[in-house]
Amino acid sequence: MTTKNYDDALVSLEKIKNKDPRMQKAYQSIVYNRAVELFDNREFSKAIKNFELVKKHPIDQRLKRYRVSSGLQNQIIS
Repeated sequence: MTTKNYDDALVSLEKIKNKDPRMQKAYQSIVYNRAVELFDNREFSKAIKNFELVKKHPIDQRLKRYRVSSGLQNQIIS
């Protein structure tokens, strides 16, 4: 997926009011991957917002270990 696809996918998923577990997992995965991409591009404020969204549907427990603290630390240092 490219950046545009992540953003488009999130817009589409946000429109679904009652997400089943499969949609919740997809949402969590997409928002996490977008956050990583933003983090890698040093867009820390945007990355932090997306990492926070990972908690919205905490299906995959591994993704709950996100890097908000790293993002904050990098913002302070920059």
